Amino acid sequence: MVTGTPPMRTAAPALRRVDRATLGLLAALLPAGFRERQRAEWSGDLLALADGGPGARRRYLIGAARTLPSLRRLVRRGGAGAAPVALPVGVRDTAARVLLLGLAWPMLSWLLWIPGRYYGFDIPGRLERGGHEFLIDPKTVWPLDGTPGWPDLIWLVPHLGAFAAMYGPLLLVVVALVGGGITAARHRRRPAHLATLVLIGLVSALLGTVLFAAAIAADVGTSEPALAALGLAAVALGATTRTLRRRARTALVALGLTIIPLLVSFHTAAGHEMYAWFWD
Repeated sequence: MVTGTPPMRTAAPALRRVDRATLGLLAALLPAGFRERQRAEWSGDLLALADGGPGARRRYLIGAARTLPSLRRLVRRGGAGAAPVALPVGVRDTAARVLLLGLAWPMLSWLLWIPGRYYGFDIPGRLERGGHEFLIDPKTVWPLDGTPGWPDLIWLVPHLGAFAAMYGPLLLVVVALVGGGITAARHRRRPAHLATLVLIGLVSALLGTVLFAAAIAADVGTSEPALAALGLAAVALGATTRTLRRRARTALVALGLTIIPLLVSFHTAAGHEMYAWFWD
């Protein structure tokens, strides 16, 4: 009887030293309770890519490093293993999105429609050269001059937005209704999210309406505390809400900082002249 030669066992592939070192560094940046699990997953993927050459492994490691920040956020929020889109939205994230979407229209409209046109078309210089003996009607300045009548409804959008930006209580209402409405429409499948937005919208709209009525009754054109509170909230949430993308956080901080020159303009002679021109 002839005994056959047993088949030779193929040695299991091993990770290269540089791959192990890279995975160790990436895993060290993760929370302690999640490191070994994720390192084992990365190691298995790299072993599966052993036949792909060093280029495939290098691209995988670069991709793992790029997604490391989002993975850290996912683990810290207790959502490891779930799709990021399925994570519940917290109160801070909701408030940040409402402010971002609600402040964008009025603040950008104010920048474009009032100081943008006022200084862009050198209204102060033209008034000074004319000895202030004649007025420059805002309707004669772009885009209201030389354009057909049918886009008037389009120009009404930045006009109303600029008007809302100058009145703190009214801006509060706009942020609650516009920002809250858009956010609710984008996340309409989340009942808890909708309930939070409805509550924020009702309280903000009621508070803003009362403050706006009080400001009009007292012949006050603006409510600086409301503007300052919105600006501070936007800057604080933009700087601390890590669940938002970097561009969204930067935009939110920029919108909050835009309220600073708006507030300053209320206390300067140049600002009073600018608003007098706008209302004329």
